[in-house]
Amino acid sequence: MLIINADDFGESQQVNKAIIQSFENGLCSSATLMPNMPGFEAACELVHEYKLLNHIGMHLVLRGGYPLTEKIKHFSTFCDQEGRLSLSRDKPIFNLGTS
Repeated sequence: MLIINADDFGESQQVNKAIIQSFENGLCSSATLMPNMPGFEAACELVHEYKLLNHIGMHLVLRGGYPLTEKIKHFSTFCDQEGRLSLSRDKPIFNLGTS
């Protein structure tokens, strides 16, 4: 089975429309929701309207939009001075152990 995922569902109204059209035309089999983006609530409505609940996953967003909790907005490792997510790729913040 081939799975084709539409990324960034919820990013904007335009992206939402394109993803719904992709589902309708059989171009994708799943999508991932971005809960901290402006089109999130509309995307959730579309999920129910088009009966896509079993085809939706979650998109972990670390480099755009605002975090979902107020506490993270003030954590400079993850956010800029305005509280937007802005992880830098210049320095690692997650380390995977070798053991």
